Amino acid sequence: NSVAIASSLLFWLHLSALALGGAAIFGVPAVDFWLSGPGAGQEAAGFALMKQLTTMGRAAYGVLIVTGPLIAWLRFGGFAGFNAWFDAKMVFVVLLLITMIAQAIFARRTAAGDAKARGMLRQLEIVNIAVLLLIVLCAVFAFN
Repeated sequence: NSVAIASSLLFWLHLSALALGGAAIFGVPAVDFWLSGPGAGQEAAGFALMKQLTTMGRAAYGVLIVTGPLIAWLRFGGFAGFNAWFDAKMVFVVLLLITMIAQAIFARRTAAGDAKARGMLRQLEIVNIAVLLLIVLCAVFAFN
């Protein structure tokens, strides 16, 4: 049936975007950590890589925002009947968007040489990892 195929392809896209977004969320702090150690002195290359990872993460977030509701509509007929775990997952999805916006602001300030912004950026990197893990945890319990 064509709806099942479409739903499966959307789910594949959703999981692929989750993997790419996760790579970006875990990759940015790894590069940042590298810059404060063995990569010191290579800030231009490190910041360029972090920018590419951030772009990949933003694209993945966009795919997730589009495919998620489509999957809910095709597989479950909409959002009615989802449990509290799903609601919590959506709260964390919104929180991730907020932290991504804040991260972009602090990244621009860091690039301009603001050391205080760099500290906030590092804290947001850790927050984003925690929020992603909470999204996945809630999804596991939301969808069994």
